[in-house]
Amino acid sequence: MASFHNLQNLTPAKNPLKQGFSLIEVLVSTLLIVSFFAIAMQTLIAATAIKVKSEEISEATAWIQEDLEALRFEANRLDLSGSNYTPLANACTNGYATRLRNTIQTGGFTYSPNKQTKVNTLGGKQYVLVRTLTPQDDVLEISHQLYRDTNQDGNEDGTPIGELYSEIMPDAAFSCPA
Repeated sequence: MASFHNLQNLTPAKNPLKQGFSLIEVLVSTLLIVSFFAIAMQTLIAATAIKVKSEEISEATAWIQEDLEALRFEANRLDLSGSNYTPLANACTNGYATRLRNTIQTGGFTYSPNKQTKVNTLGGKQYVLVRTLTPQDDVLEISHQLYRDTNQDGNEDGTPIGELYSEIMPDAAFSCPA
């Protein structure tokens, strides 16, 4: 009988502390895991939205910069013959900015007196580039604004995505007699 009694001692006694997790503990841990994944997904979505917006701004800046470089090229070659500038007398008198504004009527822009617009598609979305040219003696003031064309009607919608103000003075203006 002593051996049977020893076998009973070998079987583990039921200990209420070693019965596993309770339902509340499982629910709390599941809630914590789901909360962590929800926060992680919101962060991922916000990061993706910021990335898309920054790419849009980068493309807008590149498009405005490309147009500005084309305008600078036109300003540098205005009234250039060979390696010398031959300024026109009336341009020297009236200011070279007006002459430059009148010669840059190229590049696919739609023109009104001082406002020029161009529609382009970047990344599958339609955008409108608006440039305003204001002559001030020999300096041409240029204001660029890029808008998203949400209505697909060729008009600027809402607030601009990118803006740039610059001034260009044609090289020929330096050849005018003082």
